[in-house]
Amino acid sequence: VLACLLLGSFVGNYCYIPLSPGVGFVFGSIAVLSIVSGYGVGWGTLAACLAGSYTYVLWHHPYGLIVLALEALFVGWLVHRSSANLILLDGLFWICIGLPLLWVCHASIMHLDSTAVRFVLLTYSVNGLLNASLASLLMQHATLRRWIGQTGTVATAPLRHTIFRPL
Repeated sequence: VLACLLLGSFVGNYCYIPLSPGVGFVFGSIAVLSIVSGYGVGWGTLAACLAGSYTYVLWHHPYGLIVLALEALFVGWLVHRSSANLILLDGLFWICIGLPLLWVCHASIMHLDSTAVRFVLLTYSVNGLLNASLASLLMQHATLRRWIGQTGTVATAPLRHTIFRPL
């Protein structure tokens, strides 16, 4: 299962949806966040680097790779130390680290105008939260937890708990 998820992390970014030149929705972090949740930070970060390597081909800069790796590290570190929801932890990442870092990269380093920077920030954050939502659904409503060997966990939960589970 781990090998399939690792491959899925790369394929998820390879099969992206272009929105404009240099900006698109990628889906590799669905598998990355599933790996982080099931196998830990090390495997999740490896998957993020694998998936992020294709973003360099897509966008011709390393910032996607850097942000994806940091997302896996941050969310992976917190998900195993707290009972917080994966979606909430990913949102915390985007607010505290992802968006400020992307702003620095795109506004200061790449010198994009403010409209382009806002579009990039919106795209990355919406894409990240969508992927975290889908990863959470996979982990809670599919048999993925059993496939990765997590015994003693409930295979299904009410859908409202996926999004609104308290901290």
